[in-house]
Amino acid sequence: MIILRRRLSAGGAFYTEKHSYGGALGYLGKLRNDTWRVGLLGGSATIFYNFYGIGYDENKQGLAIPIKQSVDFFGIQLLYRVAERVFAGFEILGANLKTAISSSDPQYEAASEALSTQNKFAAPNLKIQRDARDDTFYPTDGSLSEITAEFHMPGS
Repeated sequence: MIILRRRLSAGGAFYTEKHSYGGALGYLGKLRNDTWRVGLLGGSATIFYNFYGIGYDENKQGLAIPIKQSVDFFGIQLLYRVAERVFAGFEILGANLKTAISSSDPQYEAASEALSTQNKFAAPNLKIQRDARDDTFYPTDGSLSEITAEFHMPGS
């Protein structure tokens, strides 16, 4: 993680013994003497796990269905200073989620095609922010208040 006076850049990644993996990058910055505030986020992950059914009795049988879930996501925020310590703007968050049975075993082949899903999601939001903090990253005085109107679009 890199922290400078007016911006923050960060990234992270993971990998597991079950071969799940993912990563993300983010940026939060102040531009033109804090007239504009910009935030960016993007990432991707693929998770492998076994589904044993719903409930204790199903789990005791030890039958598992191998599942693979993949997600790609992003976020953008753009705020403009409209008054002293008051910012207004928008943000949009989005994701693409895919779920499928993860097996080359012939017993799962027909079910895999029938049960595979893909959902796309987007959420544009309007935001008003009042930032009276003395420092963005290490505040010792002041407060941060936000009003957000969220508009979630139906997934596809």
